[in-house]
This record gives sequence, structure tokens and C-alpha cells, in this order.
Amino acid sequence: MIIVKNLYEHYVKERWLVYARRSVGLPAPWTRDPVIAGSKFTNDFRILDAGSQFLLGDLCSDGAPLKDLMMRCFLYRYTNRREPWDAFKKIYGRFPVIEDLESGKLMDFLKGYDSPIFGPAYRVHVGSENTGIDKVSYFVGLAAQAFTPTGGKLSYGHGWGECGELYILPQLESRWGDAEGIFNILRTLPRCSDFMSQQVLTDYTYLPQSTMTDSDHVVPGPGSKRGMDLLESGKSYQYILKEYQDYWSSNGPVLTSGHVVGHTLSLMDVQNTFCEFQKYVRRLNSGKRFTPYSPSNPDRTWSDPVLPKNW
Repeated sequence: MIIVKNLYEHYVKERWLVYARRSVGLPAPWTRDPVIAGSKFTNDFRILDAGSQFLLGDLCSDGAPLKDLMMRCFLYRYTNRREPWDAFKKIYGRFPVIEDLESGKLMDFLKGYDSPIFGPAYRVHVGSENTGIDKVSYFVGLAAQAFTPTGGKLSYGHGWGECGELYILPQLESRWGDAEGIFNILRTLPRCSDFMSQQVLTDYTYLPQSTMTDSDHVVPGPGSKRGMDLLESGKSYQYILKEYQDYWSSNGPVLTSGHVVGHTLSLMDVQNTFCEFQKYVRRLNSGKRFTPYSPSNPDRTWSDPVLPKNW
């Protein structure tokens, strides 16, 4: 067990060093660990990943009302690809708002978009109960059901029940600031599991209007639980997360950028490290020979990451 704990600590520290070395312009490889050098792993700090940086630095940085930002966060985590959002902005001069769900503008745009809409992360399927409904119709329709009282453009309402029965926006607004309450509201939506509800909640904690943090309420996902099972037994997952959050607060990576000084791993970050650690162990035990990663843009310059205002 001690050996596994040491391996976990090695993974977290080495993964952070990869980011730190790359961010100051050092050439690859940024680690001598062949698995880390030859694989893609999420950053120790979730906010540093490209998806979170796009969401906070672009998608939710235009001063739009909170309700529109909540909608964007929700739908973005299902698409997990920035290109269609950028394309919408290029045509209409802004990112989508809730009115674009009500009018059908967003649905029409994505139906006519001829490039990939859904990214490889957080793959979600519409489910066998909705056979025959394409993913765009389903998930844009789900967003319309959740954020408009009418359910959006009715011609795209197939597969749904009575319009308005999934309308959660007023509940989200009334419980704003209550991380657990918002998680439980999101969890009532179809195809919005604990995992997806946690991802959306975490994005909500990043928003300019947020008083919540990504340590307020964290439900570990399946991968994170597998990672914790490698280290500990007989303890609850919540206990393990808090135990290692306390450990990393004194021993781990420290994020400093702009207005942020000495930010250590949040509860959500620790949850992510365990998810990535079980991937690391699986690849380490695979016997595969890993080729060091070679960036496609080696001359890329790094800027300070965008961080939440309430940090």
C-alpha cells in the first residue's frame, strides 16, 4: 500500500512538473517518466485544462447575464468542443443565449454545422429509450427543456414529455450559492448523471458571479473511485478526498497567477488526480512502449492562465 501511495504522489508531482516546465518554454520531453511523457493526462488543476480555459476565458467572459452563462456551461460540457461555439460567435457576433434556444436559432445552426460538434471527453449517449433521436436534437433539446419554460422550438420536441416539466432555471437561480443544492437540481435531468452534474457544478463555481468554490461539494466519479481503491480500503471516498486535499495543501502543487497566490489543489482537483492516476497505473502495467509526446506547435508561447475572480 505504501508503494502505491508513493506512486500516486510521484504521478501528481511529475504531472505538475510537466505543466510547469512546458509553461516556461522548456523543450519536450518534460519528464523522464515514459508513461507521462507519452500519454495525455488531465492537469492536476482542472482549471488549467483547455476546456476550462475556453469556458472561463472566452465562453463566459462577455458579461452576459448569469442565466445565459449557466446555460452555456451546461451545454458546453455535453459538446466539449469549442469550434462550434466559436463558429456561432463568428456569424452572430456573440455566443448563444437562452433566447437562441427558445427561437430555435441554436438548434438550426448546429443542425447545419458541417464539422464535429461533440468532443471525445465526457462521451454521453442519448440512451436506448430515445432511439432515433440524433445527439444534437437530444442535447440541445435537453438544454431548451432545462432553461426555457416552453421547451424551445416545438418541432424539435420529439422524445420529450410535456414542455416545462424539466424547467430548472428558476430553481438554479433561487439556490445559487448552494453547491449541493445546485448539484441535486442538475441531477434531476435525464442523461445528467452524478458525473455530468459534478462537471457542470464545477464550471458554475468558476463563473464571475459565483460565491461557490470547487471544494464545496464534490461527488467522485467512477474513475476517481477506482484510483482511490488502489490506495485505500475501509475508508469512505469523501474521507480519502479530504485526507489528500489536506496532504496536498502542505506538500503539493501551488498555483500562482495574477491575483491568485498560493492556491493548492481543491477537492475537485484531488478527485481528478485519482481518476488520472488509475489511468496512469493501467498504462504502466500494460507493457506498452510509450513514445515521448511531440507537440505540433513547439514554438507556442504561454500566457498566464485565466483564473476565477473569487479565488
